Amino acid sequence: MGQGSTLAVTVIAVVSALALIAYGVLLFDNLHDAPAYQIEFVTPFLYDANGDDNRNLNGEYITLMNRGELPVDMSGWTLRNALRVTLTIADGFVLPPESTVTIYSGCGEDTSDALYWCSEREIWDNNSGAATLLDAEGTKVAAHYYQRLCETCGSKRETEDDAL
Repeated sequence: MGQGSTLAVTVIAVVSALALIAYGVLLFDNLHDAPAYQIEFVTPFLYDANGDDNRNLNGEYITLMNRGELPVDMSGWTLRNALRVTLTIADGFVLPPESTVTIYSGCGEDTSDALYWCSEREIWDNNSGAATLLDAEGTKVAAHYYQRLCETCGSKRETEDDAL
């Protein structure tokens, strides 16, 4: 192989390597360009309604807050419990910055600050469980784990965790 051929192969190898590096950098950057939603679970998270939960479905609810500076279009987002019973948030629902939305287990008319699962039975276990919020692509945005302190005292402990 002549000197010209060696130089051509070297140039091709260098150009190929640079192309692969550039592709890797772009791929890595795209991973970091995913939206950094600042949606989180806030208290109260009432997982044990007064009386029979199945007769007081709207006595069970969770509240989410947008702590970000921009509105978040939550169309197609899902909220699920530990058993993966899922609510899909309707198209067009936008949570403004520094605003909350409460999601009730029972039926009602959706508004800008209240959504209704319209379940026929309780969603949240009365002793322990988890709630997971996923964006429309299925990426976990927030999770909340809860556990009752004791069966007889009625006290409840809520902790944010990387549940599910």
